[in-house]
This record gives sequence, structure tokens and C-alpha cells, in this order.
Amino acid sequence: MKARTVTFLKEHFAILFALISFFVYPYVIRWFDPTAATYDAGVLQIIVITIIMFTIFQWAVWRVINALWPVLAEFAKKLFNEYFKELTPWQQIKTFLSVYFGLFAALVALSRVIS
Repeated sequence: MKARTVTFLKEHFAILFALISFFVYPYVIRWFDPTAATYDAGVLQIIVITIIMFTIFQWAVWRVINALWPVLAEFAKKLFNEYFKELTPWQQIKTFLSVYFGLFAALVALSRVIS
């Protein structure tokens, strides 16, 4: 039971944090810029909304993977770390950079769609 609670918190903490930051953000931005509107549609607000949408999309994708392909989800949770450690350092760097820049490109594309 405890392991399931920890897993639940790990999966949903990002969404909870993003939503809380969405509601706290107007007060923080007014501290820096007193002329800012409540929900300013400026560049800084788009970043917060993009992070919220990204975490929700990430959660939804993992839910679909767990529902449709439980074997793939089990592999990603347990066996991927072992296989990743067996790669050469150059393969690890390529894998990490491709995942990093893929996520970065997804965030940029998502923020362009929002704005």
C-alpha cells in the first residue's frame, strides 16, 4: 500500500505543483512588475501554462500506455534502467540528448500552439 501511495504522489506531484504555481504566479509576477494584469497573456504566463499542459499530457500518455500496453509500461518502469546502464557512454549521451531535445522541442511547439 505504501509503495502505491509513493507512486501516486510521484506521478501526480508535477500536475499539482503546476496548478498551484498557476494560481500563485499572478502574485509573484506582480511582485516583480506591479503593472502586470491578473492573468497576463505575456511571455511569462505562456511558460507556466505550457508547463501545466505538458505535465497533463505526460500524465495522459502514461495512462494510455498503462491501459493499452501494460507490458511496455512494465518495461519502461523496471527494465529500461538495466538496459540503459549496459550501453556505452557514447550511446548513453546520444539517448539522453535525443530525449532532452525531443522534450524541449515538444515544449516549444506546445507553447507556440498556446500563444
